[in-house]
Amino acid sequence: MPAVFALRVVNTGIAADQFSTYGDVIAYESDGGIYVYDIKTKQSRFVADGSNPSVFGFIVAFDSKESVLNKDVNFDNDFDDPVIRYFDLRDDKLYSTDFIGENPSVYGNKLVFDVFEGDVNIDLDKDEDVEDHVVQVFDIETGTIDNTGFVGENVFTGLGVVAFETDEKEYGNDLNGDSKISDKVIRLLFLDDLSLVNTARIGEYPRIFKDSVLVFVVNEALARKDVNKDGDFDDDFPVVLALPDLDEVNVGLAGAFPSVFKDVLVFVDDNKLVGFSLSNKTWYVNDVFCSRPVLFENHAVVLTHEKLVGEDLDDDGDTKDNVLRLVFFEDPDKDDVLDVVDNCPDVPNAQRDWDFDGVGDACDPDKPPVEEVNLTEENVSGSDAVNLTGPLAESGENDSLDVNADETGSDHTSVDDDIKIDLQGHSGSRSHFGLFLFIFILIVVVFLAVKFLPKYFEKRRKGFGF
Repeated sequence: MPAVFALRVVNTGIAADQFSTYGDVIAYESDGGIYVYDIKTKQSRFVADGSNPSVFGFIVAFDSKESVLNKDVNFDNDFDDPVIRYFDLRDDKLYSTDFIGENPSVYGNKLVFDVFEGDVNIDLDKDEDVEDHVVQVFDIETGTIDNTGFVGENVFTGLGVVAFETDEKEYGNDLNGDSKISDKVIRLLFLDDLSLVNTARIGEYPRIFKDSVLVFVVNEALARKDVNKDGDFDDDFPVVLALPDLDEVNVGLAGAFPSVFKDVLVFVDDNKLVGFSLSNKTWYVNDVFCSRPVLFENHAVVLTHEKLVGEDLDDDGDTKDNVLRLVFFEDPDKDDVLDVVDNCPDVPNAQRDWDFDGVGDACDPDKPPVEEVNLTEENVSGSDAVNLTGPLAESGENDSLDVNADETGSDHTSVDDDIKIDLQGHSGSRSHFGLFLFIFILIVVVFLAVKFLPKYFEKRRKGFGF
């Protein structure tokens, strides 16, 4: 597990079941009520009874039981059905659509939600039963509703696109081409013409974020692959697709509850916040215990269970609650990489991570492995070549190596940016050097012989008298 670095975390002291955030507004559910929290003023206020909040701009959408309205909206002689309502922050007024539905998502003037056919007793998808969840679109400006007829749940809308998951069992058809109808598959609905795109990708809890990014969660067993290479198929992992072409960004890590803003992807693994850079493909595990992070610009809103930190974060005398906290992203080492994804947040670095363990090389105690150079008797006496073992030999690439002999006489290599050795031309260059040296010595000897030997013999002749 990589080392951790503390981000700047602000505790709101608010217990919540779930939430949605946009700008400085957090709409959250607590004890069956919908509240709005202002990040700047740190003030919270009650909106209405309800659940499953969604906020965009000035609109907070949610669903409420008919019992709260004291009204049988669909005239089925009960008060058990959920009704879609919304609150407008501009005029502080509460509005009811009077349409049955759950889990609304708001974007612009559109409210998108799913409705269970059994609640309205209408076959909305025309499959001759009333047992499905079907996607509906409500227009706030006109007060009208469009029945898409598409089977789906867990809807989320943004950028004029609705993402949702379809249970093949409900739909009655194989959507991903595996000859089974046991999966949940991600599909997209374009609001301008209500056209449908099947991604054919298994997944749950899809979300669409700014910069046209679709994210969702997949289980390894369903995907039939060990994404994080830990030897099992038990983990969830985030999937990131760029719209509209659905090109995938390979993350290769386990985790859930993904959220994206620009280059930053965050998710949760082992109850900790993980930051992943979509451009650098590097990652970091942050010292923040949480679940369900949602990004917006320079911060994330998270839920933290008090037991994970061992603190009574909302001061209610127990440690049983999920509490809203704010995690602000900064750049303490000034290397232009936000600390949430900076694999060495307190050391300026280029984000290199040789072993992909989430800790950058600049601060990783596990240094790159030393490669060996084997000098065999055959190599020395024959070609005089240096044989490398390990990845460098297998790749055949030229690398920067520093050859050092240890006390036992064996040679080792280590990375050295200042010394360059051409591995392919190494043997030939040494042979050429020996030849050049021999020719140079021969020329010097001949020169000295021609210059001095005649005088030497003349002197010897006179000395012996002939």
